[in-house]
Amino acid sequence: MKKFLKSKLLILIILGIFILDLTNDFSLVDIKETALVVALGVDKQDDEYEVSAQIAVPQATDQAASNKSTVISGKGKTIALALKNIGSHTGWYIKLAFCNVIILGEGIFDDDVMVCLDYFIRTDRINDSAELCAAEGSAKEIVSAVNPMDQLSAFSLTKILERSAESASAVAFMNMKEFAMGYYDKSGFSAMPIIKLIPTDGGESSTGSGGGDSQSGGGSSSGSGGGNSQSGGGSSSGSGGDSQSGGGSSSESGGGDSKEKIFDATTTALFSNGKRVMDFTSEQTLTYNLLSHKSNETSFPLKNVDDNGKNADIVINIRDNRSKKTLKIEDGVPVLHIKLSINVRIEDSSVVSDPKELSTGYAVQNNVITALEKDLEKKYKELFELTRAADCDIFEIKNKLYRTHNNYYEGLKDIVLRDADVKVEIDAKSYK
Repeated sequence: MKKFLKSKLLILIILGIFILDLTNDFSLVDIKETALVVALGVDKQDDEYEVSAQIAVPQATDQAASNKSTVISGKGKTIALALKNIGSHTGWYIKLAFCNVIILGEGIFDDDVMVCLDYFIRTDRINDSAELCAAEGSAKEIVSAVNPMDQLSAFSLTKILERSAESASAVAFMNMKEFAMGYYDKSGFSAMPIIKLIPTDGGESSTGSGGGDSQSGGGSSSGSGGGNSQSGGGSSSGSGGDSQSGGGSSSESGGGDSKEKIFDATTTALFSNGKRVMDFTSEQTLTYNLLSHKSNETSFPLKNVDDNGKNADIVINIRDNRSKKTLKIEDGVPVLHIKLSINVRIEDSSVVSDPKELSTGYAVQNNVITALEKDLEKKYKELFELTRAADCDIFEIKNKLYRTHNNYYEGLKDIVLRDADVKVEIDAKSYK
C-alpha cells in the first residue's frame, strides 16, 4: 500500500512540474515583433559598416501562404552596432537563427576580412554553418536583388551554393566555420565565391562598387546606402540621418531595382591570412574543386581534341573522382604530389560523331583520355605557379609540412611555398 501511495505521489509531482513548465514562455520573443533574417549583406565605407538584412515577411491569402522579402539597412562603427540600429529604428527584434548566407561587399576586403567576421564568429545568434560570399560591388545590391525563381532571392542563392557543396562544380563553397579554420591554420588559406548579378534580359552584370542611382518606378526613398534607390513605384523610408548609437537605418521593399536578376557564382576570391590576394576564373575554380569535392555529375570542357580525325571541342562527364595530396621531402626539397583518379565519358562534342560512339557503352578514345590527362596536369601546375606568386597556399603545403614533417617546419615554414616543387599524376578511365 505504501509503495502504491509513493508511486501515485511521484506521478502527481511530475505532473505538477510539467504543468508549471508549460506556463513558462521560455524567453521567446513575440513573433509579431520579430524580423526573421534570411540573408545579410555587409558593406564598409569610411570606417563605417552598413548591414543590409533581407527579411522574410509571411503573406497569407485564401488560396495559399507565401513569403515576400523586405530589406532593412543599418549603419554603425561595428557590425553589432549596425544590427542594433536596425532594431532600434524599426522596433523589430532581429533574429539571425535563420540566416544562411552572409555576403561581403568589396569595401570589406580593403582590410583583413576577419576584422569583419569577428562578430559572426563570436556571437551565438547566427549559425557557424552560414555560407560566405563576396559581392562584385555592393553587398546591399545582392541582398536587394529581385530573383525570378524565388520570392526570397536568398533562397535562390543558397540553392546555388549548397548544390556546389554536393558535387565538384565551378562554384566554390565556403561557410563561416571552414573559413575561420582556414584562416587560423598554418597555411592561412581561405576562399569564397564571388556573386555577380546578371539581368534576365541578357544585359551585363549590374553590380557596382558604390550602390549608385537606380530607378524602377515613380516613388521616393531615403536610406543609408550610397545613392538613391526605388522599388516598385512605392516609397521607402528610413532614418539614415539619425546617428544614434553610431549610425542610422533604412528600409525598402523588394530591393533598389525591380528588374529581375539571376546570380552568377562561378568565380572565386582567394584569401591568404585574411587578405584577398587573387581571384579564380570559372575554369580554375572547377579544376581546383575536383581535388576537394566528390564528383557525381561534373562537366569538364576540353578544347581542340582529335575526334575521329576532326578537331573538336568536347565536354567530358566526370564521375567518381578520387584525389590525394601529399608532401614529401626529396633530397632536402619539399615536393607536393598531386594524384587525381577520375572516371569519364564524352558528354557532348562540337562535331558529328560516329553512330557507334553514341552508345552508352562506348569507351572514350585513348587519344581523348591522353589529352584530358595532359590538360589537367598542365592546369594544376599553372594553378600552383599562379598561387605561389601570390603567396597563397591553396594546396595547404604549410599544413602538410607541419603535420607530416614537423622536424622540418621551423626551418622551412617561411620558404616552403617559394621553394617547393610539384608533381602531378592524372589517371583517367572510361566508364560505361
